[in-house]
Amino acid sequence: MLNKYLRRHKYLLIFLCVILLIGLIFGIIIYYKAIKLNIINNSLDIKNSLLNNHINNIFKHLITIFIVFILSLTILGYFYGVFMLFYEGMSISFSICYLCSKYALKGLIFGIIYNVLFKLPYLCLFLLILIKIFNILRELIKKLIKKNKLYNYITIKSNIIAINIITLIVLLFDILLYFFSNFMLKFLTYML
Repeated sequence: MLNKYLRRHKYLLIFLCVILLIGLIFGIIIYYKAIKLNIINNSLDIKNSLLNNHINNIFKHLITIFIVFILSLTILGYFYGVFMLFYEGMSISFSICYLCSKYALKGLIFGIIYNVLFKLPYLCLFLLILIKIFNILRELIKKLIKKNKLYNYITIKSNIIAINIITLIVLLFDILLYFFSNFMLKFLTYML
């Protein structure tokens, strides 16, 4: 069922993945610009920072989803969601470049594993939310263009329910990360 849904929104998914890829490339460019300007302090102890602090993305993810959802009643909301996807891609590549420059191949492997375990599930769910918001926005634009008082409330309602379910999944994932990330990071930081 999810496969059919994603196939039906193939071009939108490709567009969002291209935005994420552009964010990844832009993060690499920003990292190397920051190195040239000596902005990055290489004395940061990443091991202790990761092991002593919980990964707490609960409020960041909920606020981002809430703002995108509220703004989805306008076209601005979708652009904000696309920008946040770009930003996530940029932060992923920036962190991987930093780890790679500090720890060489071990840092690259750690950065990829870290981002796959801790960021990829959120990014996949956020892509689904953006597709659902696009469906809502498309229905609202149809209503405005056709000036028809009757439009597909069922589509909007089902997309809102799906967004709420996906948001709950994101919340559960972030709670699990908060409590169990340090346990997983103890094994991963041995690589560094």
